[in-house]
Amino acid sequence: MAISEKNHNHGRQYALIGLQEVLGTEMEAAEFDVMSLPADSIIIGGAVIVTEAFDATVTGTIGGAGTGASTGAVDMTVVARTDIVFDGSVNTLGAAVTMTGSGVSVAGSAYVEVEYIRVNRANEMQE
Repeated sequence: MAISEKNHNHGRQYALIGLQEVLGTEMEAAEFDVMSLPADSIIIGGAVIVTEAFDATVTGTIGGAGTGASTGAVDMTVVARTDIVFDGSVNTLGAAVTMTGSGVSVAGSAYVEVEYIRVNRANEMQE
C-alpha cells in the first residue's frame, strides 16, 4: 500500500550541525552538558573529534537522557574521530547532549559534533 497523497509529506529540511569545543581544562570527572538541542529533535549523526591529545588518562562518554545518542568510552589521549551512535528517537523535551569525563587534563582539545533534524520542520517543498 502506498502513502496517500493526503498524508504525503512534501517538506524537505536541511540537517543542522552543532559543533562544541571541549578543552582538557574543562573536562570533569562527572557528567556535564555539552550542547543543548531543541525539543522534537532527532540526532542523525555526529562524532567526538580529538584534535589535540589530552595529557592525562582521560576518557569521555557521550549521552543524554532522551537524546538517543551515545558512545563508549572515548580515549581522549589519542587524536582520532569516534562516531556517535544514535537510535533515531525523538528528543521530545529538548534534552542536552552530555559528556561524562573520567578525569581532568591540563592540555588537550576535542570537538563534539552533533547532526540533527527537527520534527515537522521544512526548508523547502518538493512536489
